[in-house]
Amino acid sequence: MNGYVIITFDADYQELSVLKGFPPKVIWLNTRNMRTEKLAQILIDNLEKITVFYQDAHLGCLEITV
Repeated sequence: MNGYVIITFDADYQELSVLKGFPPKVIWLNTRNMRTEKLAQILIDNLEKITVFYQDAHLGCLEITV
């Protein structure tokens, strides 16, 4: 694994991960427009889920929906 993760709002990265595989791993923030502070809190609130995703070599994309 290359050890990096792309965090994006763009569904194209998720689709690319499905079509071409990974790495890189992709975290897709499927959210509405919101302030940076709120987005940071969403990532903090999902830290355990993100950590499990990062450590699992079989997973390539994680969708976080709010």
